[in-house]
Amino acid sequence: MSHRADEIRKRMAKKRRKTPGNGADRFDRTKPPAWTAFSEDKPEEFPPYKGSSTLINGKHPLVKADALIIKCLLSACLVLVSAIAYKGQFEPVKQIKPVIGQVFSEEFQFAALEHWYQSTFGHPISLFQPKNGKQTDQLEVNQGLVTPAMGKVQEKFSGEGIKVETESETIESMKEGYVVEVEKSPETGLTVVIQHADNSHTYYGQLKKANVALYDFVDKGAKLGTIQQNKDHKGVYYFAIKQGEEFVDPIQVISFGE
Repeated sequence: MSHRADEIRKRMAKKRRKTPGNGADRFDRTKPPAWTAFSEDKPEEFPPYKGSSTLINGKHPLVKADALIIKCLLSACLVLVSAIAYKGQFEPVKQIKPVIGQVFSEEFQFAALEHWYQSTFGHPISLFQPKNGKQTDQLEVNQGLVTPAMGKVQEKFSGEGIKVETESETIESMKEGYVVEVEKSPETGLTVVIQHADNSHTYYGQLKKANVALYDFVDKGAKLGTIQQNKDHKGVYYFAIKQGEEFVDPIQVISFGE
């Protein structure tokens, strides 16, 4: 038994002699650890990446120079032809002039596009959704429409709009939609035009002040502006409804109360 123990001791001693840094040297805590050799003031610098070039035969795989040049030339030609057709007096291009004028004069159908998107894909994300999240409906007689201001019709429909005398100072939107025009007109003074989803437009004129800006979304019954009142606390505003390209008699659509 003692012989066996002596043999084990000899093997252990031999193993210690072969192992470098034995004894106290292995656990010498006075030596700094290896990580302290790095300085915090100087960040470690890495060599620049030397990857393979993204060019294929000297050309970028995602950018085709020839196609880009052709598209730029075609765009320039289209602008040039449009300018000549619109400003020129040549007989062959005069037929294009009304089309170009119509494209640049018509308002983009924001409300109609929103209605199509909601009916096809549902409500958009809340960042772009109107405050009440309601879907727009088609224009129907006395179906959920708001009278801009109750009063007496002072000037009846004669092809475009009517004038209404009211005791209310505030003019409200008949239906939700987008503001596509806020400007002064020689005939109707300061006028706000609202575009609706059914391709109809409503006009609110003779305003003293407008409370909306261009391309604002307004809810049904929202305050659009105020009108000037006399000493009897009465005022007159202009109101018109345009369905497509034709004006509609507002009296046939909503009631003004008197």
